[in-house]
Amino acid sequence: MKKYMILLAIVCIAAMGQAQTQAQPAAAKKEMKTPDERAMQHTKKMTERYQLNPSQSERLLQVNREHAQNNASFKKEEEASKEERKARREQRKALHQKYLEQVKSIMTAEQFAAFEKDVNDRKAKRAEARKAKKASEG
Repeated sequence: MKKYMILLAIVCIAAMGQAQTQAQPAAAKKEMKTPDERAMQHTKKMTERYQLNPSQSERLLQVNREHAQNNASFKKEEEASKEERKARREQRKALHQKYLEQVKSIMTAEQFAAFEKDVNDRKAKRAEARKAKKASEG
């Protein structure tokens, strides 16, 4: 009986080890990308989604690079007091508004309308998810 328990424990340990090695490739996908890589990926998606021409795509890449670098600088900062977080939040809002204005100047009216619709849809989806999470927790 003791031998079977030891054998069962070894099989369980081997199975857990196998599960961990299979989970590692998924974790590798979540590697942090550089701000430049994120900007290029975002620009590529936006170019395809909104059918931007090469000139628009090039200008958008520059704007996305600047935006990604700004976001990266915020992530590097240490934990801050409540007042500092509030000030940073306001600063991020201002930078995001500037980003939206730059994107609007690059895109045509139809392209920007589609972009705004997508942004608003994502906001609504996130709000819905937060609401569902609160409902399930509370």
